[in-house]
Amino acid sequence: MKKKTMIKYMTVTFAVSWVLQVIASIAANTIEGANGQGIFKGILALCMFIPMVGTLAAKGTLKGLGWVPKLNGKTVKFYLMAWLLPAVATALGAVLYFVIFPTHFDTTGAYIKMQGEATGTDIMADMAKKGINYEGFVALNIITAFSGAFINALLAVGEEAGWRGFLNPALKERFGKVKGLLLGGVIWGVWHFPVIIIAGYEYGKEYIGAPFAGPVVFCIVTITWGIIADYIYEKTGCIWAAAIFHGSVNAFGILPMIFFEPKLADHMILGPVPVGIISIIPSLAIAAVMLLRNREEVHEKAVAVNNI
Repeated sequence: MKKKTMIKYMTVTFAVSWVLQVIASIAANTIEGANGQGIFKGILALCMFIPMVGTLAAKGTLKGLGWVPKLNGKTVKFYLMAWLLPAVATALGAVLYFVIFPTHFDTTGAYIKMQGEATGTDIMADMAKKGINYEGFVALNIITAFSGAFINALLAVGEEAGWRGFLNPALKERFGKVKGLLLGGVIWGVWHFPVIIIAGYEYGKEYIGAPFAGPVVFCIVTITWGIIADYIYEKTGCIWAAAIFHGSVNAFGILPMIFFEPKLADHMILGPVPVGIISIIPSLAIAAVMLLRNREEVHEKAVAVNNI
């Protein structure tokens, strides 16, 4: 990829997204209740398509990204991985966090009550009217997350077309596989900085090490997820597989908060959701294995070619 093409892609992708993120953050900080959160989430959803727009602005192509899934004996396991791996990694990360901080585990619905107060609704009362108890609410959210992964993928594909489809191949070609993926992950993380710093996205505003630790840790998270998404994309040749993984991460990632004591929100930088230092460890281990396996496969192919 030519330098000018990369500059144009980065300029459009970041300039447009950062302006939208600032607007979203201002709305979240100034408009109380459900209206503010609705505007915030709506603008962020729009932002997810900007990397795709940046690709087109840089005169890149969306062709050849594998828009039509090809399910066969070799690829189906990777589609399942895209869908189910985030659930497993999220659960393992949450368990690890709560083992280290057992007093942070809450089953009284404190987080649900806090969310209701933030939007001006009594979620617990609404649940009771529908005959849903706390356990039922938890089960319903878990079940919903499995289908939510595919709904979220409709938005996530906008990012994945830009990150995995356009940016990563160029970075890997120029800097090599490992350095390219690391740099791509950092770029993906930095792209989120305005909402993390201004709106307290993912970590809040009063976490341990605020406001600088959040952006740094989030880059570690995006490097990790970027490696896994790239691995799945390469194995399937389908951009929807990467989008399903991304959508599944978003769907399952919030579930551990149901069991978290909200008064301890300053620990969000550590967990229990998979953007914390502790709770990202299972995903980080999985990404390391994938990266190592990928390098071994490349080496084996190179040896095979030399032996011909």
